Amino acid sequence: MYVGFNTSITIQGHEGTIPAQPGLGRLLSRFPVTIPAPHVSGPPKGPSDDPTDPDEPKDDGKSHFIRAVFMHLISSTATVTLASPFSRTTMFVTMLNATAFSDGHPAGKILYDLPFAIPPGLSDTPRLPVDWSLGSVGYDAIRKALGGQLKMSMFAHVGVRIGEWRETIWFQGGKIGANVRL
Repeated sequence: MYVGFNTSITIQGHEGTIPAQPGLGRLLSRFPVTIPAPHVSGPPKGPSDDPTDPDEPKDDGKSHFIRAVFMHLISSTATVTLASPFSRTTMFVTMLNATAFSDGHPAGKILYDLPFAIPPGLSDTPRLPVDWSLGSVGYDAIRKALGGQLKMSMFAHVGVRIGEWRETIWFQGGKIGANVRL
């Protein structure tokens, strides 16, 4: 899911890998196998995306997991439109620890630990509580963008569940257009 990062998966056996053959399991434990992670992409941009809109990001040919961000200043919340990389499987976000930056300055932080679903296609997150970095250069940029859009970057640790598989991944994104509302 990371464009520009070399992501790989390592599989390694252990003594209990094959319960009836612990010796074979020990032997396999000496030979880890590393494979590149398969590329996953989200749904293509739909007809609702207006190519003449100056605030609409130009199509760079890459798949983007985050499609839109709406920040609500009065309620101190944000909603995010996400594009699932899966066509038939629902993914769940189990926790989120994210920080948004404006020109390298912290603007706000989201700490959220209630699970929510990301079904195939596009979907919106619940309203996520934002702890604004009041008095910071980043927060001032958000206030000045009220009613418009601000390009932001984000770094996050995200708990993900797909079926029985659980993992914590990190996400780094830049030039994310955040729409600022009251």
